[in-house]
Amino acid sequence: MSNEIAKVDSELQSAGLQRRKIIAVGGLGMAAGAALLAGCSKREAPMAPGAPGAMAGGGTALLDKWLKTKKATLGFEFGSPPMQFRDPKTNQPTGYTVELTRAMFKDLSPDIEIEFSEMPFGQLVAAVQSRKVDMIEPITNLPTRAINGWFTAFPAAYHSVFCLVHKDSKLKSIDELKSASTKFAVLQGTSQQAAAKSTFPEAQVLAFPGVPEALSEVGSGRADATIQSLYTAINAIRSGQPLKVLGEDPLYVDSANFYIPEGDIRTFNWINNWLSYSAAHGTMQALWEKWVVTDAKKYGLPSVAVGAGGGLVKTS
Repeated sequence: MSNEIAKVDSELQSAGLQRRKIIAVGGLGMAAGAALLAGCSKREAPMAPGAPGAMAGGGTALLDKWLKTKKATLGFEFGSPPMQFRDPKTNQPTGYTVELTRAMFKDLSPDIEIEFSEMPFGQLVAAVQSRKVDMIEPITNLPTRAINGWFTAFPAAYHSVFCLVHKDSKLKSIDELKSASTKFAVLQGTSQQAAAKSTFPEAQVLAFPGVPEALSEVGSGRADATIQSLYTAINAIRSGQPLKVLGEDPLYVDSANFYIPEGDIRTFNWINNWLSYSAAHGTMQALWEKWVVTDAKKYGLPSVAVGAGGGLVKTS
């Protein structure tokens, strides 16, 4: 009889654990839920999502660290106006993502000091994984980057991405680039490099350490095309590069999300909540209009805004 009671008790405990797993996955999103499941598979009791210091595997959540120390160290590159750049007059960080980040931390606690740690784009992901910085600017949520870190489930921005060719190019459509003789020049380590290989599998993809080098390859005729986000396309055309956008609509649209250390459930939940709330209340839409839409319309390029009033922002 005692053996039967023990068996039933074991089954009930197992069922309870399975129920907690389902709740965790449904309430936290795929990334957080997967981390909890991984912890359960190792017979580790997951910490309650709302508990102070909640991280898969233990440790202090960034949210609690920021509230306690009143300081946040964030990795940013400042060569991508209007998203993030340094004001020419003051040399201070500014732009869409900078203002969005400041607004988020102000709502968390007005007295938190943000330290922007400037670094090349290619070092951002590694800086989070090595804990050199707490979090980085919103970047494209490539699946390969999510192996050892967490992207917020709610986007901070959508990036329209375009094909740029030489201004004298006779190409009429994207399909004409799908050949083995086509050469793409892209920035090394970016989502554009990954997209070029998947969208144009027969083409040659040449990766360069900087955007100017990639643009120069196309401007000089050494490459046929480059894939660039809306803001780099605008900056290239505005600066007088002999380039033009091929086609009227974006080649595709990227989701740019904040990137934090793997397992930080508490911070993950709070940032997602803030982004969702801010999008619904028009905060993100207003910043997008301020920093992006005017220039996009000036150069006839559609952009995509995040929020209740978001969607494809046409130029007419």
